Amino acid sequence: MKDRTQSQLFYVLVLVVLIPLIAVVGMKAEAYFQPVPPTIEQQTNAVVQVRTEKGFGTGFFVDTKGTVVTALHVIADAFASDITVVDNANNTYQVVIIQLMPAIDLAIIRIITDKKTPYLKVAKAEPPVGSDTYIIGYPWGKKNTYTRGYVSHTARKGLFSEVLSCIQVDAPINGGNSGGPVFNMNGEVIGVASYKGRYADGLGYAVSCDYLRPWLP
Repeated sequence: MKDRTQSQLFYVLVLVVLIPLIAVVGMKAEAYFQPVPPTIEQQTNAVVQVRTEKGFGTGFFVDTKGTVVTALHVIADAFASDITVVDNANNTYQVVIIQLMPAIDLAIIRIITDKKTPYLKVAKAEPPVGSDTYIIGYPWGKKNTYTRGYVSHTARKGLFSEVLSCIQVDAPINGGNSGGPVFNMNGEVIGVASYKGRYADGLGYAVSCDYLRPWLP
């Protein structure tokens, strides 16, 4: 009888320990394996590669007229005739330059086309620190690359100038990502990928959507 009681007590103790442990593991797994946003396929159609004779980066449409936002350093010193845009269907376009903003590392160009283009919505405000974010771009020319992370900080100043305020994210930003959209989990653009900290991992910066909105069509 004593052995049976001890055996029952043992199983009770095992359950007391295992049930909370299983719950914690389940919560961590759920956080790690969060679903891909349902709009991801639509968004990739609005993300483009921007090419010059010196290199390439990423950009994205902001209206149906083919207006593209990218980082200024992607097309720095290039004439419009030296810039091409390649869309998700691998169509190549020549462009006209609409606006260059060196103080905030942004450029607005427009592809030459009669077709309506898909476009991305820009958020009305910066996201809070700690919120989920993701990036779509062409790092090292790899089409439609999706990376994910968190907003680590906002209002980082002094990176390009004392004027510019950047959003810091830990989602990977690599060569070729520059000019690409950084999203919140509603699928809205919260920033434009600009650069990563040298010799650092998980230290990426995006130009805030607060600077982008006034220039939208």
